Amino acid sequence: MVAVGDVISSYTLERELGGTMSKVFAVKGDSAVLKLNKYTPYRIEKECDELFRNEIRVTKELNSYPCFPNFIENGRYGTLDYMVMENIAGLNLGEFYKNERKDIDHDEFLRNAMTTLRNTAIALDVMHTLGIIHGDIKPKNVFYIPGSYDIVLYDFGSSNYGIQEEKDDKTLLRYNIEKIRVTPFFVSPEQLEVYFYSSSADIFSFGIAASLVLANVHPRLEINKKNKYTFTEVLNFMRSFKITHRLTDHGVPKKLAEVVEACLDKEKNRPTSIELVDDLNDLLEAV
Repeated sequence: MVAVGDVISSYTLERELGGTMSKVFAVKGDSAVLKLNKYTPYRIEKECDELFRNEIRVTKELNSYPCFPNFIENGRYGTLDYMVMENIAGLNLGEFYKNERKDIDHDEFLRNAMTTLRNTAIALDVMHTLGIIHGDIKPKNVFYIPGSYDIVLYDFGSSNYGIQEEKDDKTLLRYNIEKIRVTPFFVSPEQLEVYFYSSSADIFSFGIAASLVLANVHPRLEINKKNKYTFTEVLNFMRSFKITHRLTDHGVPKKLAEVVEACLDKEKNRPTSIELVDDLNDLLEAV
């Protein structure tokens, strides 16, 4: 049993930060975090090992890009794999609206929010260009730096290498799945149906995160809050979110709201990551 105070490699575990499919610790000095594979009752040990080793592989590949955490080392501690990454000195996107909306002009807030979202879209495009689907985009997995609004995209426990395919005149990454291992409130409808998903699933999840950043509005929670629906009805809602008017009610410009709504459209209608970057750049230039 690993606990605070244990020493792994040269790192003393100072406090536990949480983790569902793994255990994450801040290490002494706070310069790094150590992530340790954790066996759960939901999966056999072999599957836990494969998922964690895949996460290590993805983290290493993204190491040279500025919008991802710096990889430090990995190894074995007893029977468990671990890896060490830099500790991100920022806030997660779930805190953006609360922290950034107060005490500043609304136009300045929108510029900061769009910059942060554009930088997140750039990180997604890097992953998709490398053939990787993140698979679990949500505010807690994106850290932003107040002031510069640079971001670090985090947590690749649900990431996978996709197979490139042409679909509806777009190049997407396709990944066949057997089990869902993502966050239900941010997952795309095709992931919930548990047969396959593409890089477009990241765009859908980005759209939900963007709604929260811009207006503290969560499309899915609003649907579930008002009425009780069957699983099929919820999936149908999720394939055709109409959120523009709800965002504009919160002061989000219509063109920006339409970009977010396009992310929540049916899979074939969503923008690719590079199209999303271009759209957000165009809106930023117009501000």
